[in-house]
This record gives sequence, structure tokens and C-alpha cells, in this order.
Amino acid sequence: MLARQAPVASGLVVLLIVGLLGACAPSAAPPPAASAPVAGGAASSTPASANAPGATPAAAAPALRTVKVGDLGILTTAALYVAMEQGYFREQGVETELVNVDGTTKAIPFLATGEMDAVAASAAAGLFNAIHQGLPMRIVADKALQAKDSGTVGLVGRQDLLDSGALRTVTDVRGRTVGLNTRGAALEYQLANILKSGGMTVDDVEVVELAMPDLVQALSTRRLDASMLIEPFQTITKRRGIASMWINTVDVMPEYQSGVIIYSQRLPERDAALANDWMVGYLRGIRAFEDARRKGVDRDAVIEIMMKYTAVKDRALYDEMVWPSFEVNGRVSAASLSAEQAYYQQLGMVPQPVAMDRVIDEQYVRAAVDKLGPYGE
Repeated sequence: MLARQAPVASGLVVLLIVGLLGACAPSAAPPPAASAPVAGGAASSTPASANAPGATPAAAAPALRTVKVGDLGILTTAALYVAMEQGYFREQGVETELVNVDGTTKAIPFLATGEMDAVAASAAAGLFNAIHQGLPMRIVADKALQAKDSGTVGLVGRQDLLDSGALRTVTDVRGRTVGLNTRGAALEYQLANILKSGGMTVDDVEVVELAMPDLVQALSTRRLDASMLIEPFQTITKRRGIASMWINTVDVMPEYQSGVIIYSQRLPERDAALANDWMVGYLRGIRAFEDARRKGVDRDAVIEIMMKYTAVKDRALYDEMVWPSFEVNGRVSAASLSAEQAYYQQLGMVPQPVAMDRVIDEQYVRAAVDKLGPYGE
């Protein structure tokens, strides 16, 4: 079994890197820790004939090469979990070891030193700052793409305010209390775009910062009028009659790159073939997940995988909530990332923006697509 491990790095190196990232955005708090994952794929077996008298001994299987990946244990990392459980990494001679992380910014020191090979998270302000400082890391693949048919983030309105008509258009939230899990990060950026659609800014509302489960409680006690929520919290509030989706992020941002895979450049420096092989397994996981989401292929098996690796253990929720989506070729939206960086610069969190050709390196997804061929729609 593969246990999730906590990252360990040289204290001197970590302090040096953290000092360079003084303008980093705070990271979103993760959901409760998921149970320790088991390596994907069925265990291999030795054919009976290999042990027969006079048979030639079978050659020993080559040792698996390990890739350590920082993980938040959330639904938008589902494609990675599918790749592990379905054995796609092992077929490439790779073992993926999940490491608990608390957001992109806190993973940066470990990516910089190569103690972590990759992280599956969001493109926080700290990442842009790190790349500007010359630290060795790049965005290499999609981890979650908010699109019209799969918007899993948005502004929910308190049910009594929606029912009474007090909340009709976005301008009705002016001066009201709005919940966020953390300031200066992805959900605030999305809220800013929702408010912008009504000619407002975040300064036009009273922001209350709480952990995601506490936002649900604050809506139920009417401490909040509205809140930015992700799944499954959107569906949970609707189930309880507390609040309903009011304005989805994708209503104002038709394509939003909400999650990415980030490689430490120490990985390809150590083993370029491994960096490519891992991406082949990951892209197969994306496509298998999308087959389940779009076509219902092995849907129950994919749900079981998500239940295993995330804190969402209620099977019925998967039939009610909106599932995350992935770009089937693993590619990321440079336009979306550039716009988000500009927002962090506006807040003073990114002193010097970095060009997207320094942020994104798609050579690994291109090589994976070349090997696997086009996705069958």
C-alpha cells in the first residue's frame, strides 16, 4: 500500500525559498485528509507454467520508478486517482506516491529542491512569483478546467433571500455579507469576476473568511447572505434548503483553469523518460474520467475511486452534484492563467508578472497525445 507522506526538506533551503516568495497568496485550506491510497492496478501474477519443472525462470519485472506528487485529496484531482487505481502508471513502469500538501504555495520549497516531483493544485500567486525568481518549476498539464457543462464553483445565495426576490441580479449583493474560504486566492478571483459582471468589485461587499464547512454553517445561521462554494458543498446546502447556486463562475468566465499539474524541473533533469511516462499514465486517467463523466463508462468504478481518495464518502452525492471536468489532451488555458496572474498583480501579490511561455511547458502532454492518439469523442 502507498501511504500519504508529509514532505520533508532542508530547513535552510525552505527558509531561503519562502523568503523569496514574500508576496505569495495564501492557499486554500484542504478538506479533511483522505484515507491512505492503495497503488492502482491489479497485482501482477506469475503464470503457472513459469514454475513448471524444466521451465525457464521468468525474468524479474523491472523496478517501478517513483514520482512523488503533492495532493490535496479533492474531487478536482479525480483523474490522477483514476490513473493510479486503474494501473495506468504501472503500465508505464511508474509508481505514484501521494504526499499531503496544503496548497501550491506551501509545496513550492519542495518542488524547488526536487523533494517533491509534482503537485496537483491551483496556480496561486506564489507560483508566478517563484517562476519569476527562477525557481525550477513549470505548469505542465490540466488538473481541472471549469467549462459550461461542468462548473463546480460559484456564488450561492441564501435560500430565503432567493425565494423572496431579495437576490435577483448580481447588483443585489452590494453591501451584503459574502463568504470566502480565503482571501487573495482562486475563489476570490472568481468572486471578483462575478461582481465585475455587475459593475462592482470585492470592495462592494463585506467579505467573511471561513473554512469551507463553516461557510455552510454560516449560511444556515444567516450570518452570510451569499458565499463562494465548491462541490460538494453547493449540493449539500441545496439538500438542506439552506442555499442554492445563484451565479456560477462559468456564467461569467466560460473557461477557467482552476487546477494544474506542476512539475519540478528536477524531475526531467533526473529522468526525462520518467517525466514523459508519468504524463502518459495521467492523460489516460483524464480520458477514463471523462468517459465516465460524459458517457457513463465505468461510472460506478470511478465514483468508488473518488470516494476512496477524497472526503466525499456519501455515494448519493455523486448522482446529485456537478462533476469536475478535464481537458482530454491535458492542455492548459494560457489566457485563463494570464488573466488570473494579472488579478494578483492588481492586488500587489505578484510584483512582477511572468510571461506564460515561462510558466507553461506542454512538451509532456504533446508527447503523451502523440503516443495515445486523439480522444474518441
